[in-house]
Amino acid sequence: MTRTSRFLAPFMIAALLLSSVALLLPSQLVSAAGEEWEIRMEFVTTPNNGSVIEDDPLIFGTTAGGNVGVPPPSPPGADARAFLGANLLEERKAPLAAGETRTWTLTLVKSSTADPPWVPETSMTLSWEDVTAISLGTFPLDATITLTGHGQNVNMRAVQELVLPANNYTFTITVTSRGDPDEVWVDDDFSGTDGTYEGTVNGTVLVYGYNAFTDIAYGIEAVSGSTVHVLAGTYSAFNITTDDMTVVAEEDGAVVNTFYDPWDTRQQAMAYVGWDFWDGYVPAENATIDGLIFDASGRSAGCDYDDGSAAIRYADSTGLVDSVEIYDVRFDENMYQGFGIVVHSAPQNTVTIRDAYIEGCNIGIYVGDDTIAVQDCEISGGGSYSSYCATGIFVDEYGTATISGTEIHGCYDDNYMPFNPEAVIDSISNVGAGIYVAEYGTAIVTGCCDIYANEVGILVEYGGALTANGNNIYD
Repeated sequence: MTRTSRFLAPFMIAALLLSSVALLLPSQLVSAAGEEWEIRMEFVTTPNNGSVIEDDPLIFGTTAGGNVGVPPPSPPGADARAFLGANLLEERKAPLAAGETRTWTLTLVKSSTADPPWVPETSMTLSWEDVTAISLGTFPLDATITLTGHGQNVNMRAVQELVLPANNYTFTITVTSRGDPDEVWVDDDFSGTDGTYEGTVNGTVLVYGYNAFTDIAYGIEAVSGSTVHVLAGTYSAFNITTDDMTVVAEEDGAVVNTFYDPWDTRQQAMAYVGWDFWDGYVPAENATIDGLIFDASGRSAGCDYDDGSAAIRYADSTGLVDSVEIYDVRFDENMYQGFGIVVHSAPQNTVTIRDAYIEGCNIGIYVGDDTIAVQDCEISGGGSYSSYCATGIFVDEYGTATISGTEIHGCYDDNYMPFNPEAVIDSISNVGAGIYVAEYGTAIVTGCCDIYANEVGILVEYGGALTANGNNIYD
């Protein structure tokens, strides 16, 4: 991933400077909140370096003011001037709706006469640079600028200098509002101020409040059925309640370390798919969580949670959990349980858990009244002298788990004694197991799983179902 350093554009004004200083107009301009936007134009020519705009500067956008008609009656001397054919102030000020395109045409002349017809007298030189700048706001604009006349047809975004023979020329400015962003980026180092230019990632211009945010939950709110790219940093809990949403870590060290969302609401999961605090259960299909780290080890630093809390929870939803790391969602006493990943409430749905590393949870992965596929994961308990009870994978009533290529170890009761099969009772609270299959639960364990150094390798309650072939189960 290629990422530039971040730049803060002063006052976030998108300026078009046709001068020897700069042409400040990116391929994506961003308008202000409430569909406000602004392009500011100032013209300077050589050799005369005279003002060439009326009003000066000429402003297109909701902040526009003044009259822009023909040049004023005062003698223009040797200055070049650009003007609209009529006063179009109201049109210049009108907001742009998503997807709307608007075009303005200015005439550039260089003449010594005050009244029309203006006759060009001498050549002029325009020079500029194409430098990225962003205006305040949340709606982007695509912008093009061309210069035509006297045989010229110039894309002023592609060249930096023109020598213009004596003639009249036309600038055509076209802007198009692009509407909602396709994807968004999250970095806890972003400014947090709407409209701030946050640099570029992989060629995409980032503007805070439009396609750049400081927390994952804010990014999810900005898109639907899209991707939230997360850069290294520390983030709050989040919910996914729309289909086809992906939250993916694009750098190492993207960590969620609290059960509180950015609005200070405590949740039962750091990442909760299919549920929202305000709307309750809202099933989501094809929700992907990829590469994030979920760390609940800092309870004294505010990462407090309740019995049944999980790093990731899918409720009546489908999707993929890929390459995540989960640490220390657990209770060391009482009968409470903390979970790495919980999948429940939708028998026909499937969540695939792939390449996950889960350490230090009371239950690494739980499925009940739902189906999961666990592939190439590693689940680690606290070992034979652990302070907490641990089970690697717990398949509860009407749950189905297909487990392959997975390593499960170190799962013991906190008061470990050599296991007595005759003492099995209906709770995992007093036995640690690599895999625990409850009554009416079903587990299929294949693909050379390594299940070792657990109090019990696989424990099946009466009425549970187990199919296990080609695995390594040992002390």
